[in-house]
Amino acid sequence: DFELEWTLMERDRLTGGFYIEEFEGRTHALLFLVPPAAWAPVRRRRELVLVVDTSGSMQGEAIEQARAALRAALERLEPGDRFNIIAFSNQARSLFDAPRPVAPTTLAAGRGFLDELSADGGTEMDDALRRSLSSPPSDGLLRQVVFATDGSIANERTVLDRVRREVGESRLFAIGIGHGVNASFLRSLARHGRGTHTLIAGPGQLARNVAELMDQLERPALEQLSLDWPVPDEAWPVLLPDLYAGEALMVLTRLGAPIEALRGEAVTLHAERAGRPMRQTWLLDRFHVARGVA
Repeated sequence: DFELEWTLMERDRLTGGFYIEEFEGRTHALLFLVPPAAWAPVRRRRELVLVVDTSGSMQGEAIEQARAALRAALERLEPGDRFNIIAFSNQARSLFDAPRPVAPTTLAAGRGFLDELSADGGTEMDDALRRSLSSPPSDGLLRQVVFATDGSIANERTVLDRVRREVGESRLFAIGIGHGVNASFLRSLARHGRGTHTLIAGPGQLARNVAELMDQLERPALEQLSLDWPVPDEAWPVLLPDLYAGEALMVLTRLGAPIEALRGEAVTLHAERAGRPMRQTWLLDRFHVARGVA
């Protein structure tokens, strides 16, 4: 494995790296966006839905670590937030019919629900995801669905189609535990859910990785991102996820013109920060030629 770690430069604005390659008369581009470390965290009222796999393969350390990680996630919620917990194996079961406000009584119910989780049965994800996305977020809250599993399923297309149809304003963050998980499926799940995916080598790392994800989810840097490209042809991802502190975003696009025709043109990012619109523009002249982008 190759792991790259870096420290952000001390800047007060969004940083963008822009790499292009011309192929068959068209420009292929990679835009790399990183929010500045200097941006203060934005406090957002959230609707957190924790979805956990309790199939038989989660027996032992995995289910114990999952309980601990989700219990710690509950403790990070604040007044004004809402939450729910959904467990699934052969079928799904929910703590509440719909997310409830954070209060001593609801948190106590959540802890009790987690304490009673046991690992048994198969891996049927579709109903769990249906429940997590079944209604729009309450009162303009930012809904974040955290989905953790250690297995793979046969009906991947059905699950992905559901997320694509029903995700709406929700954001889905997928966590894969162990080496038996289908990493490609989880990447697609997160992409359609406008979130991120995290792969964890073993259950012993689950608590630490979930804590890191929770820390990130509490610090959205930009929401509702969109990009305006000159002469666009195709872009990926089609729906851009939110951008969180410490998280980079890579966008690939193919433009219907050669590099020379794009001189003086620009790409513009539209987004919201703390509920206020913002815009930032990069001139396409400021690019680096990079083999392999096309």
